[in-house]
Amino acid sequence: MSATPGATDGPGSGGRRDGGRPVPRRPRARLRLSGADPWSVMTTSFLISLTLGVCSIVTVALLWVLLTVVGAVAWRSLGWALALTAGVAVLEVALTTALATLAAFIYNMSAGLVGGVELTVTEDE
Repeated sequence: MSATPGATDGPGSGGRRDGGRPVPRRPRARLRLSGADPWSVMTTSFLISLTLGVCSIVTVALLWVLLTVVGAVAWRSLGWALALTAGVAVLEVALTTALATLAAFIYNMSAGLVGGVELTVTEDE
């Protein structure tokens, strides 16, 4: 029994609430993520990490120019800084791609054992 008359939405109320208005129903879908394609994970992680590597090289170049304009003492040349940054970016791209692909393989093995991740998706109003 409800404290407010006409505001119930239990059995026998016909799904009506607040003076006879119907309760809006949100569509729901239950999804299960049971596997990830390692090839698509590898290509996506490669492209994302490559983009981040290029962004880091551009950032170092812009910071070097900014420090030169403000008059900060440069103890090495711009070429040395960009070469070091490019080396770190190549290492980051290789490690990120390899670790993401390995994570996809591990997820696929564990999803085979426990069934994967279950998601409930509702439509937002």
